[in-house]
Parts: sequence; C-alpha cells; structure tokens
Amino acid sequence: MDFYKEVEKTFKGYEQKYQLKLTKIDNNEVTFIGENYALGIGWSTDGIYLHYFTLDNLKLCKFSLDNLLNAKLTHIDRDGLFPSTTIYEKIINELIICERGFNNHFQELLMGETLSDYDNKEFVSNLEKSIIERELLTR
Repeated sequence: MDFYKEVEKTFKGYEQKYQLKLTKIDNNEVTFIGENYALGIGWSTDGIYLHYFTLDNLKLCKFSLDNLLNAKLTHIDRDGLFPSTTIYEKIINELIICERGFNNHFQELLMGETLSDYDNKEFVSNLEKSIIERELLTR
C-alpha cells in the first residue's frame, strides 16, 4: 500500500483549494505544507494520527491533534461513525472527529490557525525537521 497515494487520492483538490503542498515524510507519514504551518497525517497499526506543525521562533513545534481532541470529545461526538476498513475511511473518520472536536473549524485549521496556546508539544523527528522545517522556512 502506498500511503502517500492514498492520501493524495483522498484529498484531491485540497492542495489547490487551500494553497497547500502535499509532501511525503516517509512510507507512513505525509504532510500538507501551508504558508506558516503543516498538517501531518500518519498511519500505523494503531490507526491514523494527525499532527499540526508550526514554527515558533524559527523552531519547528509539533502538536498531536489526537491528544487535543481526546481531551475535548464526548461520546456523542463519536456517534455515527462507521467502522473503517480502508485507509480512506480511517482518514475520513479522523477528519469527521476533528471537525466535530474543533467545533466545525477544521477548515480554519487547514488555513493555518495556530495552536500555540496548547502545551502538548511533541517530539519532532529529524526527518520531520529536515523536510517540514525547510519547507516552512523557504515559503
């Protein structure tokens, strides 16, 4: 399975609509690079995970959207989601949860809304740093 191609197919048109650049980080992670942020989508045996990257004083910071959402979501927010069997369905379910968790502001998040007020910064891998930070610094 080519995760990059699955995401590319799932989000066809997002790059142009939101002025984003889809970039492959590794076989299990891709990121949409915006003007001053990046939205990472990753896949593991545990499922799909979402990260938000931003520069803070020229240093790349990474936030787990899953952690933010788990703290905010109720059982009702998760109702109506069908079990997912394909990568496409898993990504769509995660985005539906994101949309509900951020009070239908996920599109704003795609436009670069900042999460600097949150204190759940995560470790940024060297690979993420080299690819995402370089892209953000050159925009």
